[in-house]
Amino acid sequence: MVVVDYLTQTRVRGVVSLLETPRQTRLPRMRYVLLRLGLLWVTVLVVALVATTLLWGVGIQGLVAFLTVLVGSILLGAGLGYFLLPDIEGDYLPVSMRQRQP
Repeated sequence: MVVVDYLTQTRVRGVVSLLETPRQTRLPRMRYVLLRLGLLWVTVLVVALVATTLLWGVGIQGLVAFLTVLVGSILLGAGLGYFLLPDIEGDYLPVSMRQRQP
C-alpha cells in the first residue's frame, strides 16, 4: 500500500518525487516523507493483521486470504494516493515546483 500510495502521488497526481527535490532540501524532505510513509506502513500492518484475523474467523485462509488482503491494500493505497494522503510534499519545495491543486 505504501509503495502504491507513493507511486500514485508522484506519477498520477504530479507530486515531485524525492529524487527530483532540490539538493538543499532533499534530506529534510526525505525525513518528512519517510516519517509519514512509515506511519502509514504501521497503520497498514495493523489493519492487515486485523483483516487477516477476520478472514480466518470466517473460514477464509491461506492464499485466498493473502490475495484478498493484498488486493485490498493495493486498492486502498491507490485511493489514498489519489487524494494525496499522507502529504508527502510538505513545505520543502519551491513554489514553482509544487503541484497545482485541482
